[in-house]
Amino acid sequence: MNKSYKAAGHVAWRRVDEEVVVLDLDSSVYYSLNDTGSRIWELLAAGHPVDKTASMVAQEYGAPAEEVSRDADALLKELLRDKLLAPAS
Repeated sequence: MNKSYKAAGHVAWRRVDEEVVVLDLDSSVYYSLNDTGSRIWELLAAGHPVDKTASMVAQEYGAPAEEVSRDADALLKELLRDKLLAPAS
């Protein structure tokens, strides 16, 4: 999947130590991502394509590419479902 995304306009986020905290400003709901999820978020929110994000994270963490790709796709589905990411234009 070569699509790119960005943080939705109603979302604020910040890295705090080992995790990223994402706040939906419309609903006041916040999300906390673990270390790997945080890195995936940072790359996706910066506009990196999903495929490139997965390969970068696999390389950085020394993890199997298939596993990271599967995890990145699952996280992306959750982030899109909760409207935290939007397609990059």
